[in-house]
Amino acid sequence: MTLRRYTPMITRLMGVYEENYKRLEWFLPETNCLTEGQEIVTGDQLTRFTVKEKHRFTTLVEIEHRTDLSVPKLNRIQFLAKLSHDARVAEVVRYQGQGQFREHYARPNPNMYQVNEKELSNFFLYECLKYWMESELEKIALDLNAAVVERSHPTRQEK
Repeated sequence: MTLRRYTPMITRLMGVYEENYKRLEWFLPETNCLTEGQEIVTGDQLTRFTVKEKHRFTTLVEIEHRTDLSVPKLNRIQFLAKLSHDARVAEVVRYQGQGQFREHYARPNPNMYQVNEKELSNFFLYECLKYWMESELEKIALDLNAAVVERSHPTRQEK
């Protein structure tokens, strides 16, 4: 039995890069106005976006999400993503302290990377951004609903 060599699906990977850029743009609406060191924190204070480097065509953003799980290694998810503004793509440069991923790895390898580690880290960023975005939109909707209910039922003092 011969093993087939892994070949990345470039079109699918580029689609993920483009979606990651769009989702990061949602969290960082004014990417042109961001400055190095600037932090943007989501409403729940759990997700933090920090601009590490800002250049004409690229921005390097650190994304950190904290949870209160009892397992220390799972308490913090950390990405470093490079946004290319001219191509409108975002690629994971580092994930959980690991970086400079190759397109594919042999099996087995000393670091126990998956064959497509680079692809998987970008897909994971995609899923995280999707989840964080949906939970932010859900909170906004709940806040709006609460405001509508409050207006439709005035308190006795307002009458």
